[in-house]
Amino acid sequence: MPLDIKIKDVEEVLNQIKEATLKEIIDEFKNLLKEGLQDNSQFVKDNAKRLATWTVLLGTKQLTRGQYERLLKDQKSLAEQHVNSVEIAVRARIQKLAYRVLDIGIDIIGKAVVIG
Repeated sequence: MPLDIKIKDVEEVLNQIKEATLKEIIDEFKNLLKEGLQDNSQFVKDNAKRLATWTVLLGTKQLTRGQYERLLKDQKSLAEQHVNSVEIAVRARIQKLAYRVLDIGIDIIGKAVVIG
């Protein structure tokens, strides 16, 4: 194994991973959002509508990254409270469609939209 690897070679590999991973996460975000908008649970639908609206507002610079993240964190707190008041089957669905999509919004989308 050669030891003369250049940092640009490492960066190229990492960028490929980053781009592929980011695309997968964005695809998951879109799929979860679509699924949430079509869900039977009114809470999940409302969550998806809010998230879609806030994401568009972020993209059009009507929200700052900080405002977007605060809205999503507050919404996640509401989702956590709501989960405590529903049946186990509904709870799992909300955790999938609300928690995960909000986490992606907080951790990835907000940063990518503002930076990119």
